[in-house]
Amino acid sequence: MRGYGPSELLASWRTGRDRHGVLLNDEGFASLCKHLTRELGAMPDGECGTGEPLTAKEQANRQREDEMSAIPDTDFLTRAEAAKLIGISVASLDRYVRRGEAIGGIAIEPRRASERNVRYLASDVKAVRSGIADQVAANRAERIRQQESGEPPSVVRSTAFPAVTKPGKKR
Repeated sequence: MRGYGPSELLASWRTGRDRHGVLLNDEGFASLCKHLTRELGAMPDGECGTGEPLTAKEQANRQREDEMSAIPDTDFLTRAEAAKLIGISVASLDRYVRRGEAIGGIAIEPRRASERNVRYLASDVKAVRSGIADQVAANRAERIRQQESGEPPSVVRSTAFPAVTKPGKKR
């Protein structure tokens, strides 16, 4: 936190992140506390990281969560609405459903309102969103654990589609 002004220190306290948007680890938090007490003479009120999200992705996720909370669980959503709230394209949603694959650990089932009209139950879409959030949190915790232990990041290669090498040009 060296080189931060008082306003940047307070912004880091509100968001729990440094000026680049990276979450503060233990050392960063200790440095933030040390510099806050030196610059301001006391720690700010409230908990660290309770302010508004910093990155555009976090702001978009917060907006989606606000939209989701306003929708009753018994409502039916169109394909476009469901895809938007999940955070994928309509084509991807159709592909997951057609293949019977789970999104966020949950297989979502469409409801047919008529022969050509497909809807999704809002509670199913909310369950998919929470499943995705759980997976993201687990992946983030694993990455943090690997960074703290000094292990190299695990690389997973799909065995269904092995790497393809192209032959070199003949001269």
